[in-house]
Amino acid sequence: MAWRNINGVQGTFRRVLLQPAAFCTTVGACGFVGAAYVSLPSTRGQAADGYLSAKKRLWQRHDSDPIDFIKNAWSSMTRAQKVLGWITAVNVGVYAMWKVPRLQGMIRGTFLHQPFSGKLRQLVGCHVSHQSLPHLGFNMLALWSFGTPVAHMMGTEQFLGFALGAGMSSAFASQLHSVVTGCSIAGLGASGVLMGVIGVFAMTHPNATVYVPFLPFISGTALQALGCIVAVDVLGIALGWRMLGHAAHLGGSAFGVAYCYFHGDILFQRLRRSLYQLQKSIN
Repeated sequence: MAWRNINGVQGTFRRVLLQPAAFCTTVGACGFVGAAYVSLPSTRGQAADGYLSAKKRLWQRHDSDPIDFIKNAWSSMTRAQKVLGWITAVNVGVYAMWKVPRLQGMIRGTFLHQPFSGKLRQLVGCHVSHQSLPHLGFNMLALWSFGTPVAHMMGTEQFLGFALGAGMSSAFASQLHSVVTGCSIAGLGASGVLMGVIGVFAMTHPNATVYVPFLPFISGTALQALGCIVAVDVLGIALGWRMLGHAAHLGGSAFGVAYCYFHGDILFQRLRRSLYQLQKSIN
């Protein structure tokens, strides 16, 4: 999540901290329960579909029609990749709206987290919002790199519930940092959610080799990479850096690590079973 200074007025403690805390907790919990409910018709294994049969592979089709090309590309994707495709499409759509002058009022009121504005919807909307193309491109590239294996491992429904929870944790962390420091700073970007995904990847694939973007000669393990990012964010908060949303990054990464440490996957499966039993009793 990137940050920029704005002029803001501090509100009451309830308005700027308690209400955001309740909102983030409620949205995150409802998203997790909703994801578990949506996943009921299929098993976890079915939700984490592997690649489609070779007959449907893109490289086996040679249609010249661009529409057919897009359809074939889409059909060759796994469910995990399709979910990431939809997430990317939403982020690109919001980025395009930032370029429309007439939409600035709506965009700033919904997709820009302004800590002391009292607009709770910004705590959700800011995670799919980017004002610059490099910011959008870097976040989406990293999301595809780390999100593909994580979404495939979790299954699409659980991944979406997890991503929403990571976003809420990230948003509240940035809100809390603003209230504690008394500094009104606006933030936007998917990096809070991305840090949650990286946290899960590092915990489940600690020895996987990762590379610094555009610097392939610099590499390390996933766990080392997570440690370096967290160290930079902690240093950024301590020194008052404003280039990046360091508190939001820490909130996202903490959620990802905690999700693995406290066995969020097991909790999700137990919730699915409970909802399934409830559904059967009602029917």
